[in-house]
Amino acid sequence: MHLLDAGQCHEDVPQEEPDAATWFRQKAEQGDATAMNYLGLFYQNGEGVPQDDAEAYLWFNLAVTYSSGSTFPASTRDELIRLRDVSAERLTPDQRADIERRAREFFEAHPPEQR
Repeated sequence: MHLLDAGQCHEDVPQEEPDAATWFRQKAEQGDATAMNYLGLFYQNGEGVPQDDAEAYLWFNLAVTYSSGSTFPASTRDELIRLRDVSAERLTPDQRADIERRAREFFEAHPPEQR
């Protein structure tokens, strides 16, 4: 179900969904694109967090941005874009605009070169 193999994540990821969601949020807030992807999946599927398409869109959107120029294979980045777009389709234009503003603010506060 998850986009990336669990082997790419740290071994200390909690197995319980709420704890895993907290762990991935901490990593995502540090600019980790893999964690951003997982957090997007958690929100998209309601795993360990309430299902929330807006939050899924935010984290997938950030994952796409932070995966640019990374070691992610092109197919993985394409899948991130697809997942982002699926979440975007479920939002109103105002919701999308709000999330895109939040993503820009996050990116400005956490540029990839500071990771």
